[in-house]
Amino acid sequence: MRIIFDGEMLAADLKRYFVFLQIEKGLSRNTILSYRQELDKWGAFLEEKNLHHLEADEDDVTEFLMHHSAQGQAQSSQSHLLSVMRSFFHYLVGEEKVDENPASPIPFPKKWKLLPKYLTIDQVSELLELPDTKTPFGERDKAILEVMYATGLRISEVSGLTVESTYIEEQFLRVMGKGNKERVVPFGEKARQ
Repeated sequence: MRIIFDGEMLAADLKRYFVFLQIEKGLSRNTILSYRQELDKWGAFLEEKNLHHLEADEDDVTEFLMHHSAQGQAQSSQSHLLSVMRSFFHYLVGEEKVDENPASPIPFPKKWKLLPKYLTIDQVSELLELPDTKTPFGERDKAILEVMYATGLRISEVSGLTVESTYIEEQFLRVMGKGNKERVVPFGEKARQ
């Protein structure tokens, strides 16, 4: 006989799991938030089925994933959801709360490889000329765009730059990227100006 849903126990296991993701795995706050949103859906599913999370099997996980697939989720969203489920159950296996990961045997949906979208040289030139460099904000915006174009940094990486992480004369930046990993990124003369 299966154990019925226990919201307090699920909440406690999720809380420990999120701490594990932050401290042991070094995942960013945004990544953990996205995991939390997916696992909140899982919790709602378990509550609706009156099913304990430690009793869930492959059929339960498959039913949950199919339910969300039927709501028109993109394949990338379905893959992310399955990835989160696998990670959570992997954690529970490591904590010896379950014997096996019921999400492991479930295959990821096949994804089409899409070619990356990019701007043409003319579009980049037009973009770089948009800021009004007669104002301080315009100069700042132009500098941000030049740095992004010269280095390929993500918006979140550029917004995290500080005076201390910028080496103007040496023409490089110390950047904190995904997973709080620091790297050195060079830039050219145009961006330095």
